Amino acid sequence: MKPKLVVPIFIPLFSFILGITWQQVFIPNLVLTSVALLIAMCLIAVLFICTPESKNNSLFAILCAVLLCFFAGAYRIGSCVAQRNGRIQAFANHKGPVVGIVTNLQPKEECDQSSFIDVTCDQGTLRLYARYNFDCTIDDTVAIEAHALRNIAHQDPEFARYLMREEIDATVFPNKSEVLVLNHPKSSWARSIHEWRSSCTLKGLQSLSRTTQRLFGTIFLGKKTYMVSDPLRETFMHWGLSHYLARSGLHITLLIITIQPLLQLIPAPMIIKHIFLLLFCLLYTIFSWSSISFIRSLFFFVLNLLGIALIARQKSSLHLLGLTCYAILMYNPFHLFFVDFQLSYALTAALVATAPFMVRDITYARS
Repeated sequence: MKPKLVVPIFIPLFSFILGITWQQVFIPNLVLTSVALLIAMCLIAVLFICTPESKNNSLFAILCAVLLCFFAGAYRIGSCVAQRNGRIQAFANHKGPVVGIVTNLQPKEECDQSSFIDVTCDQGTLRLYARYNFDCTIDDTVAIEAHALRNIAHQDPEFARYLMREEIDATVFPNKSEVLVLNHPKSSWARSIHEWRSSCTLKGLQSLSRTTQRLFGTIFLGKKTYMVSDPLRETFMHWGLSHYLARSGLHITLLIITIQPLLQLIPAPMIIKHIFLLLFCLLYTIFSWSSISFIRSLFFFVLNLLGIALIARQKSSLHLLGLTCYAILMYNPFHLFFVDFQLSYALTAALVATAPFMVRDITYARS
């Protein structure tokens, strides 16, 4: 039986990707895209009416699906841009201090030269950079003076695309006196998880040597501030192993391979073992810093595990890979324009597509 390289999910996926690219690169105007959609739908309807044979029904369905997915991609990224522009305008027109809640922070001790906090308010989400540590923590309510938002509408287009990928509307560089803490809740789940993750990570690495701390923090935790020293990085580059320093799906694969033999020793139903493995991977995700490759691998594993648990069969790897790609682009289409997303899915698709042929050749050579 020959391996299948084309799966049904690829047709709407490629159409969705083309719609995103068309809307962002060629025609940023969503109105023109809507007009083009109506014209194309009318042409397909006329073609279907003029050739009503049953053999053309499948072709008509495929054309409609491709067209709808193309427009869905264009509309998704167009609506994201329009909503972000509206939030930027709301910040620019706002009079007085902006009040929001801190959703993320990184102290100066963990950065090279600066610290930052993410503040979510009614107008949108701001990222505040400073060369000092902010006097706030997760879930604190802060007020940002209006004077700090004076240049918020002036941003480079490429940098704005990066901010939209990070789900940040704008960046601000306030002085220490321009950020005031209004409320510090006594208890907060988000703050407890953040402090627990940071404290457990730091305490767990204190017993290790400096080199081991950097390697473990960079490879298995995805913490970029634990980047290894230049001599050690050059050693990885010399032996062609520098890609291991980047957080990728390899690390969650190694984790699964390590745990599965231990689970086989436990006398429990297979569904219980799958649930335990899934919870363990989710716990590992909470206590680490994710990347797009890691998220892709996690989604792939979860979908594969659900397929085995629910219908007792392993689904096509290319189909699952396409589903994860479609889900990530539907959530945030700006990932498409960055190298980490492109390389992660392109290389994984190439490996998955060529693996059956390699296995077939090895089996033939052994026989």
